[in-house]
Amino acid sequence: MSNRLERKTKSGRHQLSLYDELKDFLDEVDESVWESKEQALDKAADFFIEKLKADTPVAIGKLRDSWERTDKYYNVRYIYNTDLSPKNIPIANLVEFSEKGKPFIRPCFEKNKQEIIDIIVKGVKAQ
Repeated sequence: MSNRLERKTKSGRHQLSLYDELKDFLDEVDESVWESKEQALDKAADFFIEKLKADTPVAIGKLRDSWERTDKYYNVRYIYNTDLSPKNIPIANLVEFSEKGKPFIRPCFEKNKQEIIDIIVKGVKAQ
């Protein structure tokens, strides 16, 4: 039994090995899953930013309106805050980690973790 297949293409019939045929198919699936995963990560990050804004202490400068995300890296979304103290220390770090701080970032994540996961799973499964 031969591992060669005949496949009709735009230019006619070509013989391909089973490996090449499956590799082409899997490459197409990879690209499709990659796109849906990236979109799902964007949606999840945007959702979390909205939750962070809602949980950010109101009385602290521009902290609430300074949440951003980056999609610069494949398969990763970084969420960060751009509000800085006069000494260029991130205000979010001061609120979260100083002795007098009132942590809210980790509790916000823990409270919304399952919804974040669900957004990602739903986005990938939609593909």
